Amino acid sequence: MPIPVATGEVVQVLVQGTVEEQECQNVWYFRAQAPDPDMLAHLLVDIAACLLPLIPILAPTYRLDRLKAKIVSPAVGLEEEWYPDNDDTVQGASIGDARSSHESMLISLRTTRPGRKGRGRVFLAGVPEVHTVGSLINIESPLWVALLTFTACMLDKFKARDVPVAGNYEWGVMSRSIGGVKPPFAAAGFARIIKATPVKYLATTRSRKIGKGR
Repeated sequence: MPIPVATGEVVQVLVQGTVEEQECQNVWYFRAQAPDPDMLAHLLVDIAACLLPLIPILAPTYRLDRLKAKIVSPAVGLEEEWYPDNDDTVQGASIGDARSSHESMLISLRTTRPGRKGRGRVFLAGVPEVHTVGSLINIESPLWVALLTFTACMLDKFKARDVPVAGNYEWGVMSRSIGGVKPPFAAAGFARIIKATPVKYLATTRSRKIGKGR
């Protein structure tokens, strides 16, 4: 049964994957710009369309498992899940070794909210060693191009619309200090992303160390 989303409702999306057989995930937020009769067909399918071209460039230690979505503002709502099709590439296919599980690709986020509370970061796992030089991503590598393509796709699909229609969402950052520490979040905690910039320096995600969690 399709799950509807009302205008202004915020959806939390978990990008759930596996790195070296340990669970890892990213948490992203989206706000509906118009009533959406089917969260899966619009929001989750659009996110997958941006993510899937990136996966083959990653190290083979990473696998994309599913996307899991739940309405979290102004009230907690129903959950929906997206699973890849049989012909989707969900395992990294870069040649050579992978960097450590706790080394990540970083995308810096800036929103309409000024100051530190209006910023965010995305940490992506599965860094292939062949596309790095020391502590940096080689900006002439396919990985860098794929990161640029991914961020451009997300910004294009989830931008503010002058005349929004069903399935239009804004990509944003949820400030826990404003919106609250757990769902349901206050609507004021959400701020729309206006810029997403891949960073050439590798980042560290300590929670992704093998045996430490996700």
